[in-house]
Amino acid sequence: YPTSVYVDGHYAYVTSYYEDALEILDISKPATPRHVSVIGDGTGGAQLYGPMSVVVKDSIAYVSCAWSNALEVIDVHNPAKPRHKAALLDGDGGAMLGYPQSLTYFGDFLYVASTESAAMEIINISDPAHPTHVAAVIDGDNEAHLLNAVSVHFDQGVIYVATGESNGVQLIDVTDPTAPVVAGSVFSGTDGAVLDYAYGVYVQYGAAFVVSNSSDAVEILDVTDISHPFHLTTVKDGDFGALLLNPSCLAITGAYAFVMSDQDNTMEVIDVSNPALPVHIAGIKDGQAGIQIGGPSAIAIEGNYAYILNADYNSVEIVDITDPANPVSTGRISDGENGAMLNFPYAIAISGTTAYVASYLSDAVEVIDITDPAFPVHLTSVLNGDGGATLVSPTDIQVVDNYLYVATSNALEILDLTDPTAPVHAAALSDGDGGAVIQNPNAFVVNGGFVYIANPYSLEVIDVQDPLAPAHSSLLEDQQGGAVLNYCQDIAVSQKNLLITTYFGSVLEVVDISNPAVPVHHTFVANGQGNALLYNPFAIAVVDGYAFVTSIANSGLEILSLYVSAPPLVLDALPGDQSYSFTIQWNQVPNADGYFIDVSDSYFNSYVLYNVWAAGSTTSYEVKNLSPITEYQFRIRSYNKNGTSPNSNIVTTITAPNIPYLNYYYLDDALATESSFFPYWSEDSDATSYFIDVSLTRSFRTLLPGYDNLEVPGPYPEIDGLDQGTTYYFRVRSHGVGGTSPSSEPAVAFTNFAPPVAKPATEIKATAFQANWTPIKGSVGYHLTVSDDNFESIVFEDSTVQNAVTVPNLNPNRNYQYRVTADFRWSPTEVSTSDFSDTIHVTTLPLNLPGLAFGGTLKDYRIISVPMVLPNANIEDVFSPLLTRYGGYKKDKWRLIQYQEGKGNVNYTEGLAKIEQGKGYWFNALEAVEVPVKGTLNPSDNFTLELVRGWNQIGNPYNFPISWQDVLALNPGATGVSGLYTYEPATISFTASKSVLQPWQGAFVYADADEQLTIPRSIKQVPAGRMQNTLPDGWLVQMRLQQGESYNDRAGFGMSRSANPDEDIYDRMEIPRFLKYLELNTTHPQSYTPYYTTDVVPESRSAVWNFRFESNFGPETCTLTWSLPPMPAEAQLWLVDEQSGATVNMREQQQLQFDGHARLIRIHYAATAAELMLTGHVLGSPYPNPTDGETLIPIMLATDEVPELEVLDMKGQRMTVLAPGALSKGGHTISWNGHDNLGSRLAPGLYLIRMRTRNINTVQTRKIIIK
Repeated sequence: YPTSVYVDGHYAYVTSYYEDALEILDISKPATPRHVSVIGDGTGGAQLYGPMSVVVKDSIAYVSCAWSNALEVIDVHNPAKPRHKAALLDGDGGAMLGYPQSLTYFGDFLYVASTESAAMEIINISDPAHPTHVAAVIDGDNEAHLLNAVSVHFDQGVIYVATGESNGVQLIDVTDPTAPVVAGSVFSGTDGAVLDYAYGVYVQYGAAFVVSNSSDAVEILDVTDISHPFHLTTVKDGDFGALLLNPSCLAITGAYAFVMSDQDNTMEVIDVSNPALPVHIAGIKDGQAGIQIGGPSAIAIEGNYAYILNADYNSVEIVDITDPANPVSTGRISDGENGAMLNFPYAIAISGTTAYVASYLSDAVEVIDITDPAFPVHLTSVLNGDGGATLVSPTDIQVVDNYLYVATSNALEILDLTDPTAPVHAAALSDGDGGAVIQNPNAFVVNGGFVYIANPYSLEVIDVQDPLAPAHSSLLEDQQGGAVLNYCQDIAVSQKNLLITTYFGSVLEVVDISNPAVPVHHTFVANGQGNALLYNPFAIAVVDGYAFVTSIANSGLEILSLYVSAPPLVLDALPGDQSYSFTIQWNQVPNADGYFIDVSDSYFNSYVLYNVWAAGSTTSYEVKNLSPITEYQFRIRSYNKNGTSPNSNIVTTITAPNIPYLNYYYLDDALATESSFFPYWSEDSDATSYFIDVSLTRSFRTLLPGYDNLEVPGPYPEIDGLDQGTTYYFRVRSHGVGGTSPSSEPAVAFTNFAPPVAKPATEIKATAFQANWTPIKGSVGYHLTVSDDNFESIVFEDSTVQNAVTVPNLNPNRNYQYRVTADFRWSPTEVSTSDFSDTIHVTTLPLNLPGLAFGGTLKDYRIISVPMVLPNANIEDVFSPLLTRYGGYKKDKWRLIQYQEGKGNVNYTEGLAKIEQGKGYWFNALEAVEVPVKGTLNPSDNFTLELVRGWNQIGNPYNFPISWQDVLALNPGATGVSGLYTYEPATISFTASKSVLQPWQGAFVYADADEQLTIPRSIKQVPAGRMQNTLPDGWLVQMRLQQGESYNDRAGFGMSRSANPDEDIYDRMEIPRFLKYLELNTTHPQSYTPYYTTDVVPESRSAVWNFRFESNFGPETCTLTWSLPPMPAEAQLWLVDEQSGATVNMREQQQLQFDGHARLIRIHYAATAAELMLTGHVLGSPYPNPTDGETLIPIMLATDEVPELEVLDMKGQRMTVLAPGALSKGGHTISWNGHDNLGSRLAPGLYLIRMRTRNINTVQTRKIIIK
């Protein structure tokens, strides 16, 4: 019992009702269709109990299964191996799939006619594996008529549902499948419509063709206006010789309608080129012209061939209709032929050269190859359960894209048609799945990603936007919202409406599916309405604004015009061109002579505010003079000579908020800066935002870029990027749910002038300085304020028209701050003041030169500098008080010396004549002295410090601290300039640990070439961290030498991969000697001068450093200490004092002491002992010495050796022999406990330790004292 067939490519998918299966046939050769496969109920989980209808989209078959109450989804990418993919059951997610029959799809949505649910279900199949309920229109929804919904058809966004018990066709607008809208409906008897037990529906040429099963007729409806479909004509059994007794199904191609009647087993051919005057062309009975017709359940047309399903013969009959007046049998395929599953074929779909048949009793979809219509060939069958396919009693079938959708007794099955010859289960939605109602549906239609299933008493909407995941979308039940869904029989789509034949309701129900997910009843055409013959309407087809409906009871074909006069669809209400107006827009209604427009503010409950007229060609009208912030309702009626339509849908809109109020006469409305202002207006509680325009003119002829209709959330938005001291105009509009208000009156705003830019002070003296700033164009004056506590109090202020003021009566050597404002005149009486300028800090000069020490000792020397521009830089002028006091330059009274590279320390009168800014000088005096400051400080933007190659005695050019580290960072090209070496008077030493040059002080720096350093006036005036030379990829040993209070912490040695053999950035020069010196330095092999306190050499396995020690602090003991970096355990580091012979393992000891006499200290490094660079053996000095216990004796061997060590008294007598045995090359430490060879402790006294070696013949002796 095949119930439907769907053709996709070379395959036909047939639902077999009694076999609970989907049969897949190869129809590449239509004359010899071939069984390909079958999937039955339960196969892989398939819900195929009573499959009723099938469609295929994107190689996914969707089957409505009446007894499964489900939509079965079957993957048919490989038609030979269909597999269950998913199922959506009645109730799943709200799906209305009670006894689903017909189904169709459009886009990603499947539309199912659910008979028992009395609904049209919409299922999302965008993911076929997860079909989901989207919406459903149920009988009664918004007056939808869906009782016994049996068939669905999709056309231009509209689902047409044939409803058996409603005896009509329900149109449902599914433009938005998620919100289907009940459109119009037509009932049997409405205007003469014959729709008794409407069973099938098809839409073409704006007409819906509906099979009226009980009327033996085809009803043709005009569905041009889906809101008001109406009866056009009916072709009944016997009309003009027409054979229309109990017409059960129809198909329309071109100008011809082919109507099948199951009571007299005939095919009626009707010319419907003029739907208002259908003409009988031919009537073919069973056996005539070789055509087999027995219990025809469905007909599909592809090209010049009609494919007829014969339930009585369980076959597919192929008829050549090239000449519609003389149809001829061409080919046939029957149940069982080569495996074909065609037991009660119920519905058919054709795609390319493949026909798909829903076999009701086979519970299968049969796939037939119709490449050669004379020889149809079974390709395969998809049975219920195959791969999870749900094909129980399939009733309708449709191919959309690569999927086959099948409505079964209780499910929508979706089969994958990637391989059209072998559909496989992709997904299914069963009755109850997600709320779906699929209960023995008679028909369905797919439209816009939704399936609308005509259940007997409801319209189930299934979202099939993802065909692999069909989902219940909504359900429209009988009587819901006025819908007549009393046994839906067939369904078709016309624009945004579904037309559903309702068999028992005898109406054509029109369901609005503008929102596809929520179909709503729109209207219906009843039997007799306008003489429509819609008694028991059965099948429907919609073509070109006409609905063709078969009427069983009337035994005819009813043709309904979907043209006017029908109510328009109000599309929108947009803000009009004038204040508080709206422009209504609606769809053009064909044949309308004009429109009546009603406007209300009370939902038309009390009275109509406006009633206007618009011409027939008009689709918009501006309603003016409305009130602000008011909710209005609009409706329209069309009219022509035949009368006036019912009211359209009602659109509600709200007018815009009030116009913002701006007090535009006052500057307070716009708080301002020099580049922005912040406009203010009164807020409106009904406004959600505002739009603002800004212009330089009151006419707003041109608007500022970025401020043309700028949306802002409320008052005080920042309008920035403006010019200073400029007049601007702005206007504002309120915006709310009702739109945007007209513009406010213009308001004015003024930007402030920018403040002056303060510049550094000049002419700085002890009690005064000159404050400076840049002049501002348009300013009428300035106001200067001076403070010494960051403006907590004011010590001086002045108003002037100049851009410089001398600040008098200040305290010497104190920090002051000053800032400036500018005044601008707006009018003869109004003056505006700018913001403050930036703040300038300035320190007045001391009365006397600071930093001078006295006492005449080495600890009283200082390096001074004079950071001033002197009126006379000659020393005799600067230091005239000392020259007068002592009668000239007396070295025993005071000293002024400067180190000059190449000349050494130069005394005043011996080559030193001037005091220069940026230079440093040694100064000392025997007695306390005062040297008045005679110059001024005029710091420029930058100071250029001139350095010569070698050592430079520099001075701070400013009267504030500067970071030398920042100076070097700001002069990145000066890579050969060292850090600061500052003098420490307390220890008569230099240190490199400080990097801040204090005001009025100096220091030493080294340059490896003549250099100019730029020191900006904006240099940091705060201390920075210690500046150090880093050793990338290397190591450094830092040494400190101390003698008495004096120290030298500049010595060191190391290795680095980035070091050079000659001078590099890691090497430190010895500071020039001044009076007293404590030095430890070395030279490079390439030269003997200069001397280096730190020497870093390229990385190697071994090295030797020769350090020269000199001091003029006398014979006082010197202590050399060191700190070691991490080293490998096998590394060797030895120190040898060539003067005393002391030998120290630097890794075991951390210091060496010696007297103040000059000496050579040699340091040996090697990666291993064997790699030490030695020219001979060395016996080191024992330690500790004197000792009262254990003594360690270091030795260094230039070769492998067996040294002999003996302890002798002062008479040369041997006390003991220390025999360490054979030793390898390198350094070693021998331990002695102070005992003789008998084990007795030696008496206190002086002894000798002597070492004899053989490989290098040597004898060395060291002294040791035993306490």
